[in-house]
Amino acid sequence: MKSLAFSLVECGHHVSVVGTNNSTISERSSDLGVLIYRVALPSVKGLNWFFISKRINRVLEEIHLKNPIDIIEGSELSLAFISKIPEITYVIRMHGGHHFFSKFENRKMEPWKVFQEKRSFNKADAIVGVSEFVTQETVSLLNIKDKIVHTIYNSIDTSKFVPTNIEVIPDSILFVGTLVAKKGIIELVQAMNYVLKSHPKAMLTVVGRAVNIPGTNENFLPVLEKSITDDVRNHVRIIGAVPHSKVIDMIQSTEICCYPSHMEAMPLAWLEALCLGKPLVASRLGPGPELVEDGRTGVLCNPRDPVDIANCICRLLDDKVKALQIGESARTNIVQKFDSKKVVQTNLEFYTTLIP
Repeated sequence: MKSLAFSLVECGHHVSVVGTNNSTISERSSDLGVLIYRVALPSVKGLNWFFISKRINRVLEEIHLKNPIDIIEGSELSLAFISKIPEITYVIRMHGGHHFFSKFENRKMEPWKVFQEKRSFNKADAIVGVSEFVTQETVSLLNIKDKIVHTIYNSIDTSKFVPTNIEVIPDSILFVGTLVAKKGIIELVQAMNYVLKSHPKAMLTVVGRAVNIPGTNENFLPVLEKSITDDVRNHVRIIGAVPHSKVIDMIQSTEICCYPSHMEAMPLAWLEALCLGKPLVASRLGPGPELVEDGRTGVLCNPRDPVDIANCICRLLDDKVKALQIGESARTNIVQKFDSKKVVQTNLEFYTTLIP
């Protein structure tokens, strides 16, 4: 969203971002021409959705009066309680909603979220997915008919993610992502038991913030730590969340990135690693094949099979020349297909078809 917003402003368009603040105070600011409105959280608990929606509606009406809005866009649940203004086109950009991830994480759907998501999609004039996979699955799950449906990939500013000559640490493997089961991190840790058989000096570094297990108040980090056997304990380093600028340096200095997610919509972390020319082991499930051509711009694994993850890692560690070639091809592919300047034009073409 941030990348698209900045790109649209650079093209001469007016962009506002409206959302909730993390306090009971409303705030307004500007970032490189993007106007940002943070509406206050209610001071009393209960019915938050009602009060927040009313405040967001007031802000949208205010913006529209000053500078008429052509398009309002939000995520899967965002339009549920928005009051539609007749002359505005409403778009949902799908990054993987409640129906989508409930199916692929094999978890029970929550009636309140089901209600909100269905209500939101009913209000949308058009929907756009960040991968063909998430588009088609969501259309099927919600039985969407008589809507404009489109797919536009997430983008990346390729001028900011450029490979440098940072020294690469031999046999180093990096995972970057939220620490939760669906990211495949437990299977990756288990895979180290097999990687070490042929690469005894291999080291896995895990970067990311641990969150609660869905539907519980239990943090995932103890579960992850418990999955680390004594045989690999000295070869797995969990360092938690770090500043994004440091993550970029860590990607540059690692030999391989491995992100074996059980399911994604269109992961930005993959785009960043690929754009930096780093050999990537990624999931073959979901949108994986849309982003990575197996054996040419990366390696696709079965994220639920630690042995297969290990074999994919070892393929790259065993043939460093091939790994470098894969990294170079990956960056070329990202520049050609996912560069923000190109993708913003695709978005503008799509928006133009929606404006009366």
